[in-house]
Amino acid sequence: MTRIIALTLAIAAGTVAHASDDYMRIDPSKADQIETRMTEKGYDLRKIEMDDGMYEVDAIKNGVRYEFNLDRDLAIMESEIANMDHITTLLAEQGYDVQKVEMDDSMYYEANAIKDGVRYEIDLGKDLTVVKTEIDD
Repeated sequence: MTRIIALTLAIAAGTVAHASDDYMRIDPSKADQIETRMTEKGYDLRKIEMDDGMYEVDAIKNGVRYEFNLDRDLAIMESEIANMDHITTLLAEQGYDVQKVEMDDSMYYEANAIKDGVRYEIDLGKDLTVVKTEIDD
């Protein structure tokens, strides 16, 4: 009886692991769409992976690292790319050397930048206004 239970649990665990692996696979046609759009906008695509049902895209443009979170339909892609480019421009106009921009929990953007030799973490709201600026240790 113990062997039957152990075998049943092992089969069930393998099925769950297999199902979760399939869920995390990226559709090659979606990856191609993402890569095409990013390249057209001047980004050098570094990585695409799935995280919590969203595409997480890492890319570089003009020396700045970007992290985008895109839904399965890529519906938010165009506005997010435009916002992140705009954030880089806004902060550069204020004297920051922007190193990285990313979405944080789809609630706000986080930028890592250097100004006067000091590293900063800057949080911006969805309307691109600065919510918080703190020195990044």
